[in-house]
Amino acid sequence: VETIYLSTNTAKLKPKLRSNLSANDTINLVYVGALSEKTWHKPKLLVDLYKHIRKITDSCNLTIVTTSPHDKLKQEFSMHSIDDIQFVRTKNIDELKSVLANCDIGLMTYFTPSCAQEIVLSNSVMAVKTAEYLASGLPMIVNKYCGGAVSVILENKVGLSYDPKNCSSINESQLRSLLHADVSTRAIMVAEEKFDYKTNADRYLKIYKNLTIGG
Repeated sequence: VETIYLSTNTAKLKPKLRSNLSANDTINLVYVGALSEKTWHKPKLLVDLYKHIRKITDSCNLTIVTTSPHDKLKQEFSMHSIDDIQFVRTKNIDELKSVLANCDIGLMTYFTPSCAQEIVLSNSVMAVKTAEYLASGLPMIVNKYCGGAVSVILENKVGLSYDPKNCSSINESQLRSLLHADVSTRAIMVAEEKFDYKTNADRYLKIYKNLTIGG
């Protein structure tokens, strides 16, 4: 059995070296990807996590990068008295890099499985945003049910996992621990090792050659 993770252009997303944030700096959170009650990425779970983070830190904001309907999402957040969120769309990897360069932590809120089959399936999920966040030097906060992403961030100490049924498992000390330059540097290294599309292409080729006669 061989495992090759999903891929992205890590060289294009790689940022300039990041510096540590001080305790007084605003924490810039970001979510990338689809958001809809009809997908596995539920707006309500992102609302819950962001509300909790706002409670435990003096200053933070959230940028949502999505092609999902912005007006509908704004209504979802305003229903919960949250109106300080920036919604943006990006058309290509260069635009995405520009947005992520101004962020500090990537969020992966996912959904809450409701049966054993969904738990088993979720345990292997990685999501492309994992590669994009880490390649951009962003540590992650990940729903514990998103097993593939959780295994990578915990093994490499580039993020936190949390229980979506109890966001209070995240405290300010844990949050601030992600804001060190060495964590960002480690995230980039993990992305280059596991998610670079050129490196992964070589891995696929090696497996193919080993499976062919005389390979």
